[in-house]
Amino acid sequence: MKQMKKFSNSKNSLTAIGILSISLITTSTYAINGTLPMIRSELNLAQAQVETLVTVPSFALALLVLFSSLISTKIGERLTVNIGVGIIGLTGIIPFLTENYPLILISRVFLGAGIGMINSLAVSLIASYFKEKTAATLLGFRASIEQVGQAFLTFIAGLLMNISWQAPFLVYLITIPILLMFNLFVPKEHKKVGDDKNGKEIDSEQSLDKRENSKISPIVWLLAILMAILVADYIGMQVRFAQIATNIISKDYNASPFMSVMLIIAMIGGILFGRFYQLMKFKLIYFSLALFAISNFIVANSHKSLPVLIFWIYFNRLSFTTNFSTGFSFVA
Repeated sequence: MKQMKKFSNSKNSLTAIGILSISLITTSTYAINGTLPMIRSELNLAQAQVETLVTVPSFALALLVLFSSLISTKIGERLTVNIGVGIIGLTGIIPFLTENYPLILISRVFLGAGIGMINSLAVSLIASYFKEKTAATLLGFRASIEQVGQAFLTFIAGLLMNISWQAPFLVYLITIPILLMFNLFVPKEHKKVGDDKNGKEIDSEQSLDKRENSKISPIVWLLAILMAILVADYIGMQVRFAQIATNIISKDYNASPFMSVMLIIAMIGGILFGRFYQLMKFKLIYFSLALFAISNFIVANSHKSLPVLIFWIYFNRLSFTTNFSTGFSFVA
């Protein structure tokens, strides 16, 4: 009996690993940010053209996120994940194979589409396979793994820059082990678990009716607008940081290691967030917004000092994480 229980726990752990592995690539669009100055130089592109390689996937991502639920309902969650991860892998390495900018740009659009297909499933699959208490724990792990994935891919992309500007795109080959883990460890059939740890099933129709009858508070809409502005600012910082650092130091400067550290700081901020939120509650967002505004101003005027730029870009990332977490905590 103990052996059976041990096997079951081991099997559940492997299932969790298979599902969580998807989150390693849900923010992989930004893995090549440190390579942008090198791409611009090698292909003789305008700054706007090279930045588009990072920003344009977001549009396809947003569109596919809207339809991913419909797609997974039609063809199944597993097939949707396999297709999405497959698209990321195949289109992600196209820039390694060609120097044609229009083709590279198209490949980045499809990359965003692939990420959009799996983004919501990376969360919903956890709720589908695990009970509430375990699911809550795994969702916390998922957020950290997402940051670890981006930090790892950014760091590896920085190392591959020593080979050529195209080599960093090989980081998308990570989709191969992810596909293997997902298909080997995640069972094809699963029973949707209940709401509480005693295993009582949720009345899905009742839950749906409650959601339909509830009205969204105007404060929630304001927070949504604020979060959208913060995300736009964050993407701008991510895209421009490497170019600003390169302008300060030299043409061949590799900013990828600093970008990886930025993500680790975001993880630390996420870990410490709970304690600060307990002390300050929603007032925390006022403090972090002030820090966010100050860091933006200083970063915008730090074109001559790399230490100042790095120090305040880290504070910008930390305050972004705090603002986002506070907003979600308030809505929840």
